Amino acid sequence: MGSIRYAADAVADLAALRNTIAQHNPGVARRVADRIVKSVNRLAQHPRLGKPGRVSGTRELAIPKFPYVICYDEQEGDCIILRILHQAMQWPRRYLWAPGHRTRRQRSTIRPCK
Repeated sequence: MGSIRYAADAVADLAALRNTIAQHNPGVARRVADRIVKSVNRLAQHPRLGKPGRVSGTRELAIPKFPYVICYDEQEGDCIILRILHQAMQWPRRYLWAPGHRTRRQRSTIRPCK
């Protein structure tokens, strides 16, 4: 089983989407965040679960029944979550933490939402 790491942008994306949804319905915000985290955790056992990404060298995993996509880099069974984006957003041409561009400072962790 591989490991999961989160880039700072992915942590910020999850916090922002949860805060935005919570303004209208905190319960839904919690459920959406939990679903995203559960989907990310599935990548530890199945790192190639997502399809090839729009950004070269990445993969994408759509969240069932929600309009969010997990953008990640899969390397030797380990997954680095790069972004968590809404499907309607304008997507970046590249991620700040793209394959081959890894620094220790950009790594962060996240805990399941309560």
